[in-house]
Amino acid sequence: KDEIKSFFGAYNLNVFIDKALKQYSVDFIKARINNVRGHGIPAIGNSKMFFLNGIKQKYNDENLITTSKKIIAYKKYCDSIGIEFFASVFYPEAVEFLESIKVKRYKIASRTCTLKDPYSIETIEKIGITKKPTIISMGMGGNKKMIKQKISNNKDLFCYCISKYPTKISEINWKKAMEYNGFSDHTLGFTAPIIFSVLHKQKGTKKIFIEKHVKNKNSKGPDASSSMTTEELTKMISTIRNIEKLSIKNI
Repeated sequence: KDEIKSFFGAYNLNVFIDKALKQYSVDFIKARINNVRGHGIPAIGNSKMFFLNGIKQKYNDENLITTSKKIIAYKKYCDSIGIEFFASVFYPEAVEFLESIKVKRYKIASRTCTLKDPYSIETIEKIGITKKPTIISMGMGGNKKMIKQKISNNKDLFCYCISKYPTKISEINWKKAMEYNGFSDHTLGFTAPIIFSVLHKQKGTKKIFIEKHVKNKNSKGPDASSSMTTEELTKMISTIRNIEKLSIKNI
């Protein structure tokens, strides 16, 4: 156990290490992480997170391993077509890696807000040090006041979210959603983001943020069933741009 503790880092991880060792042997954990070590910080970090949460990794396909090279390639491609690249981070080293490729903002995922994952507090604090704009998804709850304190030097944007994949549109509390300028949406299609946009337009909100999971047509990833296609994304953006032009404030 001491050997694994030193392998996973100096954080207070005893409860998570106990969980991992119930599922795997020490040798198996070390072998798995050493196997992805050559792929860089993202692959190592993701494997650590899986093990520390006691999750059996289903996706061992080489194509599904998040590597440093892949992320750098994504960033370069996004830069070339004028799309800003950023990412959710789940461990402190990921912040250091993304700083090295000069991302402009960060995302704190719902699960990190609950502090149930290993490295959650350390990750939020590390993001705070960057002083960069940060998007926070509150789908699983969490201590909003504490998070705001730890990223007090960052421009923050909190998102209404229901962490259910997919979410039924009838499950959305629109009154609660209007308390947020951001919407991390997991419903099918884009009806919910359109409603959110119209309600905020009536309210006079100057800027909103909408997050959707997007997939290629033949995607088989873990969130494919609740993701929209690139064609649907194009239609959603076009519709929202038309809403922006309307004069419907305080109708």
